[in-house]
Amino acid sequence: MAGRHVEEVKVTILGCGKLGTAILQGLLQSTNPELRVSHVTVTTKTLEGVDRIKKTIGFIDSKSPEVEFCNGDSTRAAELADIIIIGCKPKALSEILSELPAPNGRKILISLAGGVTLNDLARVYRSTHPMTMTGDEVDPLIVRAIPNIAASLQQSATVCSSLTQDGRDLTTRLFNMVGRTKWVAEEHMYTASALCASSLAFYATMVTAVASSSEMPAEDALELAALAMQGTASLVLAGRAPEAVISQVATPGGLHGGRASHYGNTRCSRVVGLCYEGDHRSHENNGKGSNPIIIHDTKAILQYFQLGLVYGNVGFIIKLQTTELTGFM
Repeated sequence: MAGRHVEEVKVTILGCGKLGTAILQGLLQSTNPELRVSHVTVTTKTLEGVDRIKKTIGFIDSKSPEVEFCNGDSTRAAELADIIIIGCKPKALSEILSELPAPNGRKILISLAGGVTLNDLARVYRSTHPMTMTGDEVDPLIVRAIPNIAASLQQSATVCSSLTQDGRDLTTRLFNMVGRTKWVAEEHMYTASALCASSLAFYATMVTAVASSSEMPAEDALELAALAMQGTASLVLAGRAPEAVISQVATPGGLHGGRASHYGNTRCSRVVGLCYEGDHRSHENNGKGSNPIIIHDTKAILQYFQLGLVYGNVGFIIKLQTTELTGFM
């Protein structure tokens, strides 16, 4: 029986910073059968950036895609690709787009620039690529994508949006190589960016806080807390409601290992958010000069956290607060 044909594509990452490097790592290690990346072209501003990426990705297996570095040569890098990922900051977007050649085929242009809408991307692209008299040029298929740094381990939650269905299948297969992909309406991209990308810092802070409440060696405590968080996520992704997980773990009058008497009025750690308006370092001095806001609502915590990341006008910390539970199951 003939083997299944797997489509091959060439990818270019323009402006390969932290997120671009994470995507590159994931692509090099991926064994996803849906798509094969045969060649990856990477651009950075400086030679130091090239050294940083090479050090991060380490040894490249012979079965991995070929990686080529084009320092500062966005035009050539884009010409080589079927899919172009733009990983630069929004302020550099116009400059990068202006360096792209007029496509001689229907390429997919994926922007990782947060806050830049699809209409903005199309407008900037068109302003840097005016139509000629012949009108032979074909605009690229423009996609907004927000992966996260877990792409390096093929565990990214990537959210995407586009104005048409064209190119979605190939884009989905590409990001499925580094995790899972979900398409949403563009009006939800801002919130989705907090849910699937910014929130990693929140979860990392939370797992650190949970681990630090233990008297175990720090390394062991962190591993156990991270495994518990991973298990919780697996239960939820398998369809278990978060409320069901909570009720199974902590139930009034419940048993834990047959030793119910030892768990009456158990003191348990509960994670709460503290937000300080103003300088994000204000909490270092016990919040002097600031008004701490205790937040018990998860959605509100996420909203404050997103504001802190995007605008820098809200400082966010996680703190363990003990509370009384009547028992564990």
